[in-house]
Amino acid sequence: MDLWPEDVNQPLEIKSPYSIILEQCKLLGDKTANIVEAKVQKLKQYSQYKDFVYGFYLVSPITNYKYRLFTFFFNIEMYPVEFRMDEEIIPDIPPEFSNGSSTESVKVGFVGKTTLFAENKEMLFKLLKIIFNSEKTKKIISAIYEMSHEYF
Repeated sequence: MDLWPEDVNQPLEIKSPYSIILEQCKLLGDKTANIVEAKVQKLKQYSQYKDFVYGFYLVSPITNYKYRLFTFFFNIEMYPVEFRMDEEIIPDIPPEFSNGSSTESVKVGFVGKTTLFAENKEMLFKLLKIIFNSEKTKKIISAIYEMSHEYF
């Protein structure tokens, strides 16, 4: 007797946070003529906390320089997605990304790091936009772009 549902092998109608972030990687490369690229790399150092752990890097393929902008984590259910990044990336964290905690309590245990949460796809898009449009992110991209031009 088969007790499994008939639709057990149907693909989900949901994109993983990893896929959404990979799309953004391609878009940055397109905007900078691949002088500055974004790459995602699987990390093992935090894997005891979540099923999937990745670093998001801003990269110069010309100089081989890379800067880790943030680390993101999620489990097989995909949401919430947890982000860790330097405090100076986001000067004013909207309370909706702190998982109901104050900013101070979210920072505990991660010196110089801020932990943020995206509870669903819409929050993920909003948080990524905040990160990508931060002054710190723009300065890093500009610096990588400038340094890469010096190699020409």
